[in-house]
Amino acid sequence: MFISRLLTLLYVLYKIAFNILLVPYYLFKNSKLFIHHYLRNFVDGVINLQLSYGRHIESVDLVGLQALLGGPNPHLHLQFANQFGNINFQEGIAIAYIIQGFKPKALFEIGTFDGFSTYHLAKNSPPDAIVHTLNLPVDHSLSDYAHVYSLVEYHSDTETHERLKESEIGKLYKESDAAHKVVQHFGNSLEFDFSPFRGRIEFCFIDGGHSYHHLESDTRNAMDILAERGVIVWHDYNVQHRDIRRFLRALSLKHKLYHIEGTRLVIYLKPERTAPGKS
Repeated sequence: MFISRLLTLLYVLYKIAFNILLVPYYLFKNSKLFIHHYLRNFVDGVINLQLSYGRHIESVDLVGLQALLGGPNPHLHLQFANQFGNINFQEGIAIAYIIQGFKPKALFEIGTFDGFSTYHLAKNSPPDAIVHTLNLPVDHSLSDYAHVYSLVEYHSDTETHERLKESEIGKLYKESDAAHKVVQHFGNSLEFDFSPFRGRIEFCFIDGGHSYHHLESDTRNAMDILAERGVIVWHDYNVQHRDIRRFLRALSLKHKLYHIEGTRLVIYLKPERTAPGKS
């Protein structure tokens, strides 16, 4: 543990020193770039140092998830043909179980994409449930929001958005027998009016814009629309998505979050609870 933290400290100090040495170059090349991108990376290094010594997100496997939810063995509805930008098979199992164990009747998804995850929400929720799903219209350009992205997150979101131009938003859920349970919304989650859903949503899945700014805004809105008994699930908690990892680790200092082992999912339960066998 000591060696791991020492290496983390040395790495962060290296990154900070490296960035300081590049200050003259960036100021000479593009002062605006320095303010919006370079300075942000410098601050990230300092913030990540603090997070490295803070409370990490506790992990729970699928058995632990079952104990946490206290539900029976479920009969899951799954799809196998996932692609880039989708939840994977293990994540489909976890989401299907959470929904069947929690039985939400009002669900909200931020980030429809091709409807793969929407299908899992609709098929595993109660027969009278309604799934609201939101996606940026295909004819909108992500370049309009490039200033809130880091390079990795922007590239990832651009690639998935461009793929929709070749198919259709929500195509997979629309072709299923659960399509009647889904209400499709279009818009940018940074500007969307969530007020009609305030306090009504029992399950919220966040898989929209992957920038820190999007995560912060989407999470704030998800907390606002969440019912007294509800669940929020975030996707893409991994090393590749730096902003998501940094945001959720910071959020875990305020709320009890669980990372589901073997997946890129992090879950928040309201009211907050501790997994059985944990203190």
